[in-house]
Amino acid sequence: MERIQSSYLKLQGKLVAQKIDIEDDLEKALNKLSTKEDELGDWRRDIEVQEGMIECLRASNIQKPAKIDRLKHKFCGSDKKVRHLSEEVSRGLQEKDSTLVQVEAERQVTQHTKD
Repeated sequence: MERIQSSYLKLQGKLVAQKIDIEDDLEKALNKLSTKEDELGDWRRDIEVQEGMIECLRASNIQKPAKIDRLKHKFCGSDKKVRHLSEEVSRGLQEKDSTLVQVEAERQVTQHTKD
């Protein structure tokens, strides 16, 4: 009986340590994800401004093809960055969800072994 209890306590200690590691990793991932979301929001605002600038140039009928081309090029580059950041945010959310599922499963195993 002592051996079982000792094994149980040892496993429980390992589980607690793993849970702490997972929670730390999750917190880091959430912080990184938050930073990426902020960056994504900044890029989206920049794109809106650039789109507005392009529309103003078109509406004014001023012949400035070089500037329009530069803005279009800049817009395309920003759009690619936004898509890339959006993909990173999606991956981060998926990782977070996966980690939460794992933590919940481990919690249930721990609670089940206590019973």
